[in-house]
Amino acid sequence: MAPAALDAIPATVTQNTTVSWYRDAGDFPTADGWTFTYEFRGSTSLTIVCSVSDGRYLASITPAQTAALTVGDDYWWGLYAHKGTGLTLERYEVDRGRLTVARTLGATLVTYDGRSHAKIVLDAIEALIQGKATKDQLDVTVGDRRITRLSPEDIEKWRAFYRSEYEREKAAEDIAAGRAHRNLVLTEFKQA
Repeated sequence: MAPAALDAIPATVTQNTTVSWYRDAGDFPTADGWTFTYEFRGSTSLTIVCSVSDGRYLASITPAQTAALTVGDDYWWGLYAHKGTGLTLERYEVDRGRLTVARTLGATLVTYDGRSHAKIVLDAIEALIQGKATKDQLDVTVGDRRITRLSPEDIEKWRAFYRSEYEREKAAEDIAAGRAHRNLVLTEFKQA
């Protein structure tokens, strides 16, 4: 059984995989003859015509279509509603956004490190402080300076900077995944 379609277009798609999502009809009901089309533009282009499912639009990208997208690239998309042809054609932009294409891990032929730049540098600084830095970690460059040439004060400054960057990344990932984050403050308002 195939997994259920997503409730919205994702921010990231993985190359060589299928991805499907729903889009509510809004002001363009399917019963009135409207059609939704997603147009993706980046280093390559892709156009997806939505099907209809229970009064909502369903967009799907096949593995062959995601394989044609360039890994690591951003693609800007526009969602268009249209009906009619020729002189009776109506076409409206409904929404727009951006998505990124990720490499499928199965296509990775060498070792893979999924850590962000901030996490890689933070780990190297931590290893340096603990005296456990590998040769590769000792060669890490921060800006235009090498870690092995930093004073203890500079090491602490960069450590705080990259720890903060990494914490922001984790918070953004948690929020995007619908998980509460420790920096998230929930407030409830009650009517008196």
